Amino acid sequence: MISNPKNGWCDFDLGDFHGHPSYLTDVAMDLVTACYRYCIEDNDYITVGFDEEDSEFILLADYHNCYIIEQKEEEDILHRIDIDIKDLIKEIVNDVESDIDAWATFAVFDDDPEEIKYNKTRLLNKIKLIKEMGY
Repeated sequence: MISNPKNGWCDFDLGDFHGHPSYLTDVAMDLVTACYRYCIEDNDYITVGFDEEDSEFILLADYHNCYIIEQKEEEDILHRIDIDIKDLIKEIVNDVESDIDAWATFAVFDDDPEEIKYNKTRLLNKIKLIKEMGY
């Protein structure tokens, strides 16, 4: 679903939707945090916004539905995605974990090693807790 975190951009592919979020939002951290809140804090839904610099989109998912609302200029396009929320969470966790070093660096502006280490630790700790909940 999320891949190629480099040069301040990444790919986001889910269902029929393809996007290119930028580093203006911390894509991996935002996704993992939303999953963490759903799994651990009993939120009823996952919601994450992404900035593409000239457009944006929002991922909305709950136990029954998953949508992407694409916002381009003055038009909103709704994409309904056929995916179970558990599968969505597993995919997010696997994508982040498989390229953890790049994701820990993704939204760090000055390549500060301490900030990168901190991001990696936060991501891995949340992923561990999500997996402990059976995802």
